[in-house]
Amino acid sequence: MNELNVIFNSLRGFSLYSLVDILVVSYIFYKGYSLIKETRAEQLLKGIILIFFINTNK
Repeated sequence: MNELNVIFNSLRGFSLYSLVDILVVSYIFYKGYSLIKETRAEQLLKGIILIFFINTNK
C-alpha cells in the first residue's frame, strides 16, 4: 500500500507542461534517430553510448 501512495504522490506534481515536455523530447529523439537509422552514423552513436555507459559504471 505504501508503494501506491508513493506513486500517487509523484503524480500530483505532474502537469500538462510536463506532458508536453515529455512529448516534445520524445519527438526530437524519434526524428533524430530516424535520420541516422540504417547508416554508419547509427553504429557510431551506439558505440558512443556504449562507451559512455562503460565509463559511468566504473
